[in-house]
Amino acid sequence: MVMHPDKIFAVLIGIDDYLGEASNLYGCVNDVGIMQKSLESIGVQPGNISVLTSPPNVVNSTEVPTKDNVLRLIREVASKAAKNTPESLLVLHYSGHGAQVPTKHPEVKKGTDLDEVLCTLNEDISDVEMVDLLKELVEDKGLTVLVVLDCCHSGGADRAGATIRCRSPSTLTDTESAARGVRNATIRDSWFYRDRDHTLIAACQPHELATEYCASDGKTYGAMTYHLVKAIKYLQSSKDPVTYEQLQSLLDSYCRAKVRQQPLLLGDRARIMFGKDNLASTVRSLQGSIVRVVNHSLILNKGMAHGVSLNDRFWIYPPTERLFGLLTSAANPVAEACVQQVREIQARAVIVDDPTVPEAMPTSRPVGVGWCAQLKRSGNIPIVNLILSNTHNEGSQHARSYIQNEWKKVTDSAGPPVDLRFSSTATEPSLLWIEILKDFTMSFQDRKRTPLPNIPTLKATDGRIAQKLVYLLPHLCAYQRLVELTPKSMSWTPSYEFTITEYDNKDDDWNEENENSNSKSLAVWEIRFKNTGTVPIYLTILNLSPVYGISQMFPGQNASSCAVGVNKEIEPAIIDMEVPNLLRDAAKEPGFEMRDLIKAMITTEQTNFSHYLQPDLESWKDLEGPLGLGPSETVGRGGKLRVSKVEKLLVDTKEIITLI
Repeated sequence: MVMHPDKIFAVLIGIDDYLGEASNLYGCVNDVGIMQKSLESIGVQPGNISVLTSPPNVVNSTEVPTKDNVLRLIREVASKAAKNTPESLLVLHYSGHGAQVPTKHPEVKKGTDLDEVLCTLNEDISDVEMVDLLKELVEDKGLTVLVVLDCCHSGGADRAGATIRCRSPSTLTDTESAARGVRNATIRDSWFYRDRDHTLIAACQPHELATEYCASDGKTYGAMTYHLVKAIKYLQSSKDPVTYEQLQSLLDSYCRAKVRQQPLLLGDRARIMFGKDNLASTVRSLQGSIVRVVNHSLILNKGMAHGVSLNDRFWIYPPTERLFGLLTSAANPVAEACVQQVREIQARAVIVDDPTVPEAMPTSRPVGVGWCAQLKRSGNIPIVNLILSNTHNEGSQHARSYIQNEWKKVTDSAGPPVDLRFSSTATEPSLLWIEILKDFTMSFQDRKRTPLPNIPTLKATDGRIAQKLVYLLPHLCAYQRLVELTPKSMSWTPSYEFTITEYDNKDDDWNEENENSNSKSLAVWEIRFKNTGTVPIYLTILNLSPVYGISQMFPGQNASSCAVGVNKEIEPAIIDMEVPNLLRDAAKEPGFEMRDLIKAMITTEQTNFSHYLQPDLESWKDLEGPLGLGPSETVGRGGKLRVSKVEKLLVDTKEIITLI
């Protein structure tokens, strides 16, 4: 879930006038202005935004950005955020000169004798100092931190008349000036850009220069900041979740079209934009949008392909409660809708009376196109039957009773994530089966009673049996739902070529690079897809791992399905097959093999399948902290296909077997 705007705080620094200490810039104060407006446009309170600029007395800045003032202000705003609104987001934006100078911290620097610095007035802030500060903000104050740096990381020069955001070598000592020509081979080796818990967006790659840009309004801005604000504006009304990786991709395309610099993103690329969590842990609760309102019915842009079923209940929210494709953390529903009809990638629902709705829907504000719908309760909770291999064994009977009692304790308050049944006879179709064997080991089986491999060993007598089942069963059910997903009838047969072949090109650059890396790849495969039909189609390719994880392989960044034009093919996808953590020990045994399923989701309209994504199962010893699944993570939805004349779906599945 995205951070509520009331929980977003910002410190914006812009330095144009260096008071003779370095060459002046022209767009840094403008950067602060447009960044402030951008944050306010998404609902950030003006009182939560603090600025320091040089020259001062512009955009509400009353102090100059010296090193002491910058560090003091950051700590003051961080304390305010942590005290008043815990788990807040702090945005730190710096526009000004950057530089590399001989290190003042040789005791902690490894592999370099340079400090990367932000050039504040009268004294620089080094990378080591900044990293320590960021660690304090994240670990001690519990904040989520986004850092944006519109400056160079190394020496500068003029390029095509553009002003470069690097302090002039003439302002350095001879030793510092000599050091300017030295750049790190890769920015990830830099102290400042090591993997950290914060997210960082930098103006350019280490071998590039951060430039200023004259926009169509006649004003000068930092090229990266100007296009970052443009990307934020474009993405904030997205109907699908937006990650920082998607932001960086759009920002990169904007910058490449106008200037010769490539913005850099470091941190969790799958983290939700202006949020705390990453995509896999955020979107397990299905969320969609109302695309039409017809005769008091709401048409949702989610259907059978997304796991929607008859009688599913959805909370309805006004569009103001959604930001970057997700509901804000303080969003309140104003109505509830019940699904009456399900098609491939759409569903029809009607508003129902429900006294549990926190806020009655005002009659003056009828639900309309663009409103948000989030799954409240599935109308088709998956059934799992628990049976005994020996129904006459007294110990097995006691084990079943023990599990039943423990299951009731952990699911009474939140409601069961699955319908776990303990009868010896099944009266309804079961998605999964659990069989208690003679040694009390639990065997997990699919609908046809075929044992599921690669599940952590679990005994019926385990002291945390119920908690482990609450973690395990929704995960397995979500996986099996997707395994079984296929249209039951077809009025539409797309024409395409979908192939997966082993990739053995020894001459390409990737193989040479991979030999020198820490990759644990066992095999490399190539996926190709071509639309040979007469109409464009939309494609998403999902990978179902051998340990029940689900990831998106195409398009990248977990984006919505990609259009494939007539007689067009996608860029070949090269896949490295690595052994998951759960199978590391098994992979050491002779004859080991693992099976991945690759699903091509083919539709006639663009849609998004990111709600299916989930991580691989881990061994019990690797799972720390309390086990369980919150209400927002309930999975296991399904639906009966009704063929649509508007939107259509086809699912094609292929298997990859990797042998050792």
